[in-house]
Amino acid sequence: MYIHDYHGSKDIDIGFHVETNDLTGLSEESPFIKAINSLEANGFVPISQRFVKFYHTETRTELTEQESKRLAQPFIFNLYVDPIVDHIPANVMELLGFVPIDEPLLSAVFQSKKYTIINAFGTKLMLPCPEVLLATKINALHNRTKDHKKIKDICDIYALVWHSKIGHKELHRKLSTLLDVEHTVGILSKINGDDYEEAANALGIGTLEFSNVIKSFTHI
Repeated sequence: MYIHDYHGSKDIDIGFHVETNDLTGLSEESPFIKAINSLEANGFVPISQRFVKFYHTETRTELTEQESKRLAQPFIFNLYVDPIVDHIPANVMELLGFVPIDEPLLSAVFQSKKYTIINAFGTKLMLPCPEVLLATKINALHNRTKDHKKIKDICDIYALVWHSKIGHKELHRKLSTLLDVEHTVGILSKINGDDYEEAANALGIGTLEFSNVIKSFTHI
């Protein structure tokens, strides 16, 4: 058995569509505001644009913020939730005291119905289609400065290309409706040998096998 450092996110992203008539101001009854209120009611603590709940790594019990401050970091697991909107409403700072993360590509999920529904955790979840997730990861990679997050993005790109249930050519075609092809090629072509090696090691596969997947997809 091989054990590798985990480079993936330990947080939950929840996307929200902001209707055009809400851009000038969200109401307290909007799904986004209701979700924020629900997170706080369920013990999540706001930290900048994120919300976090603390757990003991050994007992798996929930911790209060004060309890977490009395423990050493190895005994604390932080569960983060990132609320993300496709557009930022004008009055969101007034309502919440922070400006949420925005990802305009989320509009495709809600307005163009680029999603699939799955049953999980006792409910139905709406998941973005692979091309939307891939587009967000490529854009994120373009702006990365921290090495560990860059490697995580590269791992995610590999996983989306290799494990999506649609062919590479079809995925490439669908991606081109969201991102300019030259933009995509330019970003993916900047992944260097060291990046490929580190990402491949993180997933426990060969560097050549890993790099060939992304390179062949880049130049379809």
